[in-house]
Amino acid sequence: MKISFCFLILLVTKILSQSTDSSVDYHGDEGFERDVQPTETNEIASESSPVTLPPPNTHPINNVYLNPIFAEAIIRGGSNVRGVIYFQNSWNGVGIYGIVCGLRPGNHGFHIHQFGSILSGCDASGPHFSMVRWYHGGPTDKYRHAGDLGNLQADQRGIAFINQFNSQITLKPANNSVLGRAILVHEWPDDLGVGRKDSNITGNVGKAIACGVIGLRPDKPQFPTACPPPNI
Repeated sequence: MKISFCFLILLVTKILSQSTDSSVDYHGDEGFERDVQPTETNEIASESSPVTLPPPNTHPINNVYLNPIFAEAIIRGGSNVRGVIYFQNSWNGVGIYGIVCGLRPGNHGFHIHQFGSILSGCDASGPHFSMVRWYHGGPTDKYRHAGDLGNLQADQRGIAFINQFNSQITLKPANNSVLGRAILVHEWPDDLGVGRKDSNITGNVGKAIACGVIGLRPDKPQFPTACPPPNI
């Protein structure tokens, strides 16, 4: 009995000794650590350094939405009619201000039109700019063309100043954006949609006498106080 117990002790000791000798050397030249190296992806994932982000508002799309947007239209026409009109975007519409000179004293219809094609004349710019099929109206009417700006009122010197706000348009990339569209000055007063004949379409303003295309500008302009040169 004693012999069997001693034999069992020797057997267990030998098994444990063999198990220790056959263990894997994780740090030797032929060890596991050498065979399974971390991949490049694992190294990147294990780095604790924070990710460097670009500074805010550096992407052009971000600039469109987060930074102020300014635009202008250089107005040119016959009989020395000329002017400059500026546009400034805000969260709920566009401010419009400027000066037009060389006009007949009195009121002149004043609108943003659908297209910016004026190489063959102002009339190539199409109808008044409108998002929906509403009738022509005044700039304070709720239901009107988005491009209905009312009248320019020229004084006895033939100078008209513009300073108004339009809540139905924008300078952002949107369906109601006026960038690239034409702005026209007409020969007769706008009846604001309450007259006869073509009143609910054109306001009976007659032909266009000057026009320009609305385009982006890089900075905020000052309110103009003097007429631009005749050769503008």
